[in-house]
Amino acid sequence: MKDENKEKGHITELKFKEWLDKHNIPYWYIQQDIETFSLALKKYFGSKRPDFMILIPNLGFIFVDVEYKKIMQRFKKFPLDSEETTKYSNLQRNFNL
Repeated sequence: MKDENKEKGHITELKFKEWLDKHNIPYWYIQQDIETFSLALKKYFGSKRPDFMILIPNLGFIFVDVEYKKIMQRFKKFPLDSEETTKYSNLQRNFNL
């Protein structure tokens, strides 16, 4: 099941990338290999690496992490991980993005 969700997550990222391209939205797709992640970001900032940096003209960049999630049937909502959200918030705040 974990490998299946990982593959679905990869497909979801590719579909999001296709959508950005279709709508001519500028972005950087960030390589997710372990070797490309700065240990200092994790150590000093408690950060995570997003999948995309999207340029919003006259505003700046926003981080986007694309994930495959199932809707929680009981609540009809997507689950959000507060620890993961805090890590992305730290990254955005520390780099003033």
